[in-house]
Amino acid sequence: MARTNEFQPAPRTYPQLPTGEIRIPTPGPRPAAPPAAITYLLPSLVMLSMTAVVVVYLWQSGSGQSIIMLPMMAGGLLATLILFWWQRKQSRSGDVDRRRRYTDILREKRQQLQPIHDHMRHDLEVAQPDVHACLRLAKDRAPDRLWARAKSDPDFLDTRLGLGALPLPVRIVVPEDSGGEPDSLIAAAQAVRDEFALVQDVPVCLPLRDTPVVGIIGARPAVRALGQALLVQLATHHSPRDLKLAVIYSEAERDQMMRSIAPFWDG
Repeated sequence: MARTNEFQPAPRTYPQLPTGEIRIPTPGPRPAAPPAAITYLLPSLVMLSMTAVVVVYLWQSGSGQSIIMLPMMAGGLLATLILFWWQRKQSRSGDVDRRRRYTDILREKRQQLQPIHDHMRHDLEVAQPDVHACLRLAKDRAPDRLWARAKSDPDFLDTRLGLGALPLPVRIVVPEDSGGEPDSLIAAAQAVRDEFALVQDVPVCLPLRDTPVVGIIGARPAVRALGQALLVQLATHHSPRDLKLAVIYSEAERDQMMRSIAPFWDG
C-alpha cells in the first residue's frame, strides 16, 4: 500500500465558473413604413385627371387660362413624385441605420460571450482531465494536481465520462417579439442566445458522491476500459486518506487492473 507521507499535494484552487447574466437590449423602434405608391399617388392622379378635364374644356371654349394651368398641373405632379421618393428614401435609410447599429451591438455581445465560453471550456478541461492526462500527472507527480481534491470540494468523486455540451452558467437575456409583425433583429438576438447557451466539447462527469451505485453495461472490453478509466481518475484526484478502492476481478485480469492504479498509489 502507498506510503502517503512521501507525497503531499499542494493546496488547491478550484476554478470558479462564471455566473450572472448578460442582457441584449431591444432594437430601436422601426422607422415609419414607406407609403404605398398606389395610396400615395392615387389622390394626385385623381386631381390631375379632373384638372385635365377642366383644361380640355377651357381649351375648347377658347379660354387662355388653359395654358396657365398646364405648368401648374406638371408642377403639382412633379412635387408629389419628389415627396414620395424622399419619404421612401428616408424610411429605407432609417431601417439601414437601425440594422447597422443593432448588428454592432450583437457583435459586441458575441465578443463578450466568446471568452466566457473559452475560459469555461479551459477550466473544466483542467479540472477534469482525460485518462492520458491523469497518467501524465501520476508520472510527473505534479504537486498542484495529484490528489488535489478534498472531501469539501464540489467535484469530489466526480469522474469524467467523455465530452459533451453543458449549459452556460451565465444567463443570456434577449428581447421577445411583442406579437405583432416579426422583427428580424429580435430573431438575430435570439440566435446569439441559442449559439452561446451551451458550451460544446467540455468534460461531462458522473458525480459518484450523488450516485454511489453505478452499473456499466456493454461488451466486456468496453466495460473494462471504462472501469479502468474511472479507477485512474479516482486514483489521480483523491488521496488514499480520503478514498479506498476495492476491485473485484478475475485472475486473468489481475495484472491489468493493478497496473491501472499502480502509478498513483504504489510506494
